[in-house]
Amino acid sequence: MKTKTKRVKKVAVKPYSATIKILGKMFTSTGSTALEAIENLAQEGKCAGGSVLTITKGDEKREKILPAFQTFRLFSKSKMMRQLALKGVSSLFNI
Repeated sequence: MKTKTKRVKKVAVKPYSATIKILGKMFTSTGSTALEAIENLAQEGKCAGGSVLTITKGDEKREKILPAFQTFRLFSKSKMMRQLALKGVSSLFNI
């Protein structure tokens, strides 16, 4: 007697990609959610000045301009300041 086996289809999930441009420097990262992609942005050096944050998933693309104080907080070494900035950025993108 033969038993039937079910085949499971794996659906390819497109990851989110976050790109931020600060005074000519570009930082990129990826993540399974938009918030995770923003959290994974590189933390190199001091980042001062306004920036343009772009989040893409497949063909969808959203851009927002961040003021200097929010960019500074997003790249801060302090966890509390980073979390405050992530909360503000997530409200801008309605995450």
